[in-house]
Amino acid sequence: MWITARKLFHQLTRVLADPTNDALCEEFLTDLRANETFFRNPLSNRPKNPSHRATLAQPGSVVTLPNGNKVTISGNLGAEATILSDLFDCNELDALELILTGELQVRNYNSLARGLCAVVCYYEAHRHYIIVLKLLLRLKTIGDDNIPDGLIGFVDSLLRDVRVFKRILAVVQNLKVKTEFEKLQRPQINGLGGAEHQRVLGVCILEIEKSAYEILCAFCHNCPSTLQADVLESLFAVARTMPLEQEKSHLSTANLSIWTSILVFINPIKLKHTENIQQVLEIFKKHLFDKWENAPACASIAFCYSVAIKCSKSYPGGFTNNLDINPSNFIDTAMDNCALQFIRTCVLGTPDFDTYDFTVDIVDSFIKSFLCYFAEKVQELFAICANELSNTATYDDDYTKKPNLYYMKFLDVVTHAYAGNSPKMVALSEQFTVPQFAGLNTFVAACAEVQEPKMFLSYLETISVLCKSERTAAYVYQIFLETDEPLCDWGRLFAGMHQYVAEFTEPQQSKYLRFKNVQANPMPPQKMKASEIAGFITMLRLARRVAEHFPEARRNFCENHSWNVVDVITGMLVLPFPSTLKSEIYTLLSSLALDEKSSSRIWAALIHRNVCTTSEKEPKGIQAEYLAERELGEFCVSVGFLKLIERLLARKRLPTSTDLMPYLRFIVDTVLPSLLTSRFPNTDLLFEMVTYCLNGLYYLIRNFYVTTDAIINNAVHVSVATDLLNDTVLSRSVLSIILECSDRLEDFSPRHELREKTALAALRLLATAVSHRNSLVTVIKRTGIPKLISSLEKLFLSPLPTRRNVRYINVVLSFLSNSPHLIRHSYYVVRIMRDLVAIGASIQSELVASLTPWTNVLKGIFAKLTSVYDDEIEITPLDAPLFDLPEKESAITPARLRGEVARQISEMLIASLEDAPTKPNLTYLLCGFDMTAIGSTQLQAVDTVGESYSCLQSYVQIAELFIAHQDPFNASFSALFEPTLRLLLRLLSFKTESSSTMLRFLRIEHDLIHRLVTAPAFRYVDALAGAQDMNGTTMLSTFVNVNEASCSEGIYRRAVQGIILQLSALEMTSVLSMGHTNEPQKFYKILFGPVGGIEETVAGDLTSASIAIAECPLIWALLENSKADCESFDFPTLSKFDTRRIDDLLAVCMRENSVGVEQYDIQYLHFFLTSEIASVITPDSSEMQAECHSIIAYCVRYNARRLLEGSCVHLLSGWVAVINVLAFFAPINFVDIPTQMCYLTDALMLVLKYTSDIQINEVVAGAISNSIFRLVSAITSLTALNSDVTTRRAHLAFVLQKLLECVITPQYARCVVYKLDLYGSIMKIFDVCNAVEDEKKAVASGNDDTLMGLLTPKTESDAIWSSVFSNLSDDVIRTIAEDVNFAPFQLKIVATSCLTEMIREDVVGTQNVAQLFVKSGNVRCILSSISVLKIDFTHILDRENREAALFCESAFALFIRLAGSNVGWNALVDFGVLDQLSDLSFWTSVPEGFFTGKKWKRGMDTPEGVYALLFDSLVHLTIGMASNNYWRTISCPLLQVIERNQEFVNQLLRTNKDDPTLKTLALLVEYVHRLDENAREPIETTKGLNDLLLFHRHGGEKNKFELANLPNHSAFNFPLSLFSAKHQKS
Repeated sequence: MWITARKLFHQLTRVLADPTNDALCEEFLTDLRANETFFRNPLSNRPKNPSHRATLAQPGSVVTLPNGNKVTISGNLGAEATILSDLFDCNELDALELILTGELQVRNYNSLARGLCAVVCYYEAHRHYIIVLKLLLRLKTIGDDNIPDGLIGFVDSLLRDVRVFKRILAVVQNLKVKTEFEKLQRPQINGLGGAEHQRVLGVCILEIEKSAYEILCAFCHNCPSTLQADVLESLFAVARTMPLEQEKSHLSTANLSIWTSILVFINPIKLKHTENIQQVLEIFKKHLFDKWENAPACASIAFCYSVAIKCSKSYPGGFTNNLDINPSNFIDTAMDNCALQFIRTCVLGTPDFDTYDFTVDIVDSFIKSFLCYFAEKVQELFAICANELSNTATYDDDYTKKPNLYYMKFLDVVTHAYAGNSPKMVALSEQFTVPQFAGLNTFVAACAEVQEPKMFLSYLETISVLCKSERTAAYVYQIFLETDEPLCDWGRLFAGMHQYVAEFTEPQQSKYLRFKNVQANPMPPQKMKASEIAGFITMLRLARRVAEHFPEARRNFCENHSWNVVDVITGMLVLPFPSTLKSEIYTLLSSLALDEKSSSRIWAALIHRNVCTTSEKEPKGIQAEYLAERELGEFCVSVGFLKLIERLLARKRLPTSTDLMPYLRFIVDTVLPSLLTSRFPNTDLLFEMVTYCLNGLYYLIRNFYVTTDAIINNAVHVSVATDLLNDTVLSRSVLSIILECSDRLEDFSPRHELREKTALAALRLLATAVSHRNSLVTVIKRTGIPKLISSLEKLFLSPLPTRRNVRYINVVLSFLSNSPHLIRHSYYVVRIMRDLVAIGASIQSELVASLTPWTNVLKGIFAKLTSVYDDEIEITPLDAPLFDLPEKESAITPARLRGEVARQISEMLIASLEDAPTKPNLTYLLCGFDMTAIGSTQLQAVDTVGESYSCLQSYVQIAELFIAHQDPFNASFSALFEPTLRLLLRLLSFKTESSSTMLRFLRIEHDLIHRLVTAPAFRYVDALAGAQDMNGTTMLSTFVNVNEASCSEGIYRRAVQGIILQLSALEMTSVLSMGHTNEPQKFYKILFGPVGGIEETVAGDLTSASIAIAECPLIWALLENSKADCESFDFPTLSKFDTRRIDDLLAVCMRENSVGVEQYDIQYLHFFLTSEIASVITPDSSEMQAECHSIIAYCVRYNARRLLEGSCVHLLSGWVAVINVLAFFAPINFVDIPTQMCYLTDALMLVLKYTSDIQINEVVAGAISNSIFRLVSAITSLTALNSDVTTRRAHLAFVLQKLLECVITPQYARCVVYKLDLYGSIMKIFDVCNAVEDEKKAVASGNDDTLMGLLTPKTESDAIWSSVFSNLSDDVIRTIAEDVNFAPFQLKIVATSCLTEMIREDVVGTQNVAQLFVKSGNVRCILSSISVLKIDFTHILDRENREAALFCESAFALFIRLAGSNVGWNALVDFGVLDQLSDLSFWTSVPEGFFTGKKWKRGMDTPEGVYALLFDSLVHLTIGMASNNYWRTISCPLLQVIERNQEFVNQLLRTNKDDPTLKTLALLVEYVHRLDENAREPIETTKGLNDLLLFHRHGGEKNKFELANLPNHSAFNFPLSLFSAKHQKS
């Protein structure tokens, strides 16, 4: 039952959000018809069933519930279900389902048992049903255009069924909270729990009652003509029995429903569209002349009936009155029978009257129709009332003749009818000043003609109530500005006040002028008549309302020198005028204080009059007034003063800290502490005063940003902020206020609006102070001033002084709720939580520990706050984040506020995950993870009743709606999609503890990630959707107009697409790692399938552009979508604003949003700019307003552009993540190798093109380059499957060429990571293409493959491969050479290795690379770099030493390759490379391990291994130099290399004669000795060289050293060819 009702409500919510979705409408309509009985017979249940009851009585029996679930009867389950069935007269299985539902709902309440929760679920179910019916009828009332086509017939069928009306009428009559509670309290039931249960039930029943009222009225409004008679007869039958004595002096909701529904039929607005007016009016006539138990109720309807008859006659086409009724006389009769008194007391006296929309419309319509159509009658009543008042003395003499004063009673009705302040009331009040309604204008203007004071005051009260907007205030202001003979206008008002000030001042002056020794007669105290006081108060109230809403009136009141308002009325504050008058003066000043210039004048007057001082003597001014009022328990003056100070502190222009401090001390040290410790007979007054105090302090700290001067001078703003953040009187007062309000929530006290406002003010003040803390701490550290501020951990997570088991954060979180009256509180609570989370990982564990006892309740609250089903949520990408809430509640809807809260919660949870991804944190706690075993948590989907366990399920539901919605970016909550998906991405990230659990949960329970990829919104590509065919070329649309609001859709689509791609990458990585192929195959099919949303275009218009789009795989199109550009724009030229000041404001308002994109806080900036304009005293601020608008417009465009850039980066990051997965897991078995090679090569080419087309920062470039490396690695891996080296080179030549071209991209010249990956990719290709057979043999034999590759003969050159190097430009070589010479070590090494391989490949070809390298003088540069290196072999594992060694080794390898080319060899000889390298200082630092018998091997792990590696490289270079035909010219340098390292060589001779390097040296000496006669003598006479010669000839075996066919003129080009075949095979 509850499940079905809730599902229907959620379905209707989705249908209203997406009315064009036919599938949703059809599904909803099907379910509606399946549960039609609940709508045709509201608040009824399915009948009982004896067989079901018998089954419940059998423990162990299995029952199938209406929702399809099977349940085994156990324990007291059957008994409780039976009791519930008897209580509500419902089917036993429905009762059983309610019991089980209640068991699940227990987690959402503090103290309710299963049975009590079941009772709540019963009423909640009917509440959902009746709300669905109400919403359907409301749509019908507005018009069929607002109803989806499929629902029109269903609603019309309900309206044609008179039984529905009669059932609703019965519900309205019988449903009352008191009656329901009495039914639940029966002893055998015990279905009513404590305060919590009663409050929840009371709210639910009242909402059903209120919904039934609206349904009844809507039914009557849409009643078919065929049912009018039956419906009216039923209504009048009930109305005639309405009791005369009402229970609470006003109509109950039931009676108000009857009264309103009757009048709906003759509402002048509806009457003109009624088909049979005559029938309706005759029915009314018949019943109005019948007997009524409540004659005034009948009279009230008769009054409206007369108005309806009069109106109907004036309709076009005319209605002929055949009723023989004189409307004017009928009205007189109705008024004589107390019609106006009934409307005023019983109808308008209804609590929250302005929330009863139908009644408001009815009363408004009849009031205005009476004024417009009965102009003569109105004038008659006016004259009669004036005459009655003028003859008051006559009535006093004859008490039997009491005046009727109907006009004043009518004024009282108007006053109370428009007393509300809702937006609807504002609009209705404005109609009194619209020129088209002459009768209404005349009514307002008639106030100036009143001559009777009593009537004039009543009229003033009415006019004051109508002043709700600037339009009405301006109209009223003009009435009293220039009138001929009014009782009072503005001039007379202020002149009279000035006269009283003068009269009251004279006795004060004479008092102070007396001499001590002169006796004078005491002056009599000045007094005012009660009528004078009433007149002043009423007129001041009108002035206040006018000034509140009309800026021109405010300025004129202050600037008109003849009135001199501020000086006059502030003078009255220090004189002994009545307290009530002073209170109104303060409130008038508070209205004037809305103007910046006026506020400065008011401050000056208050300070001049010493209204508030810090004198240590007896209290004066407001202090004395406050103490006197405190004794009496009346605080009217104090309330007015505090309201004024609140308004003044909200202005930008404030007095000096010295002048301002007495007022702050009065609030902080006197008012707040005493209010909290005093007993108040009127708690409303207490909360009102506390709210004014807190709001004033809030405005003070909101209106500034922290500066060095403010800290140094200890400005009042800083003082208040620091007091709030430390243990002070102020912070304890705020805590006491919040704690008191929290206690009233916890004990489920009745709602108290003023208490809620006080709590909101305290939370807002606290949240603002917390938001300033980081700035305060930063500036305090900068200034060095010894000012301490408590940490937020200490402030919120420490036990309270009065309650050791409670922490501040627990008290604050008690205000977290999705209730409409607490949603504003929730906003500030979430703001405080976000600031706490922003501290970092250190606070997460403490937060979790503090909140763990309330986990279940908090999970439920956060689930509801983030659910788009439970309550309406509105937030779109165009809605800027709120830095604060507007003052007027009507300025922001609850739905918009819920959307902001939901977004803030998402960001808070994301931040918590980023701070502590592997430890217990707030996100894991609120999302339902097991804090003791996060990684093994068994997550659940929505429970069996379809409700979220936690906010995790709410976020999954939002993602589901993104998938299902036809146009998700136009949904009312579209701004939640991006943070929701980002949160899911964080939870799935492999860096978090929740990764595997979340992946499994989303895959098994929802298949969410795969469905996200199939969503139409994901597959729609903006760049291709706007593509055009330009002369046979497809031109993509990458331009985004940031000047239009529509740009937000493209921006957010790109961001969401990027996140979905990253989710896809994680999912594919997970399943591929487990060896699964089915799921990845689905992703491949979609990603390499067609783009979505363009099929129709392609089918209809086969242009080249459409064909290209149709053939473009989605994954490639998404990369193109990550490119976007917009028009450039400059900062506006300012002439009125100080540019330096604006720069400061812009810097303060610059924020980095949750995804790392810099954004201007538009709301905050607008607030500052508005304050700047308001602080300038000028009659015309239009130019400043224009410049303000231009600054705001610039910042909006700047934000849009930065968001566009950020979204493109997001999309690119997602694309890169997917490509990395494709590359990492290649090859895969469900795609053939050639296709995979094609995919990877295309991806590589696209990303290389992207880097050349788009300029990106280093971080993004690093991510792209990493993807390039992975792609090249995958491509080379697939290429290596072919053993033919020539084929490999043919496949990779083009890739190599493109990579080499990318090396010279100028925008990445300084991006080390990018170049590292690029060089690494090039090296990957070289590695694959150089795997020849003899190199494998060399590796097997232990020799270095690089040296062997050099010394192995290359008899022919690969034509394709050679063309790559022969066509290289000078820029490529120059760029690589610059990296070799000037880049950081890590890049030097890789660049050197890359250049080495290039030279090696080109050495047998054109030798173009070597030539370009050498002629640029790079050999000298490298030698210079090596010569300054210092390598400490004892600390070789240190980074500096290790990098130096690696660079040396790579440089030696480069020289070896250069030695293979003629130009390179000549350059090496010219620069004496062997001489310089053999003379490096580190050769002398031979590691001691060689001499101590330490075991070592070549490598970078030990000093000995590194030294041996470097020496090997030097030896290989020596061999390379000896390979040239002209080697004899350097035979001495060759031998000198050996001689200079004789110490190391001798040690090898002594300890390691089998070392291959030693044998190579010995062989080299042998060859030089034999082939160069000039070198024989130096060899034989040099001991070290001679030892090597002898070692080769006599030492050990001759294996691999025996010569074969020794030539006379060998060039040592190919030393391996000198070895005998015999030994080569051995």
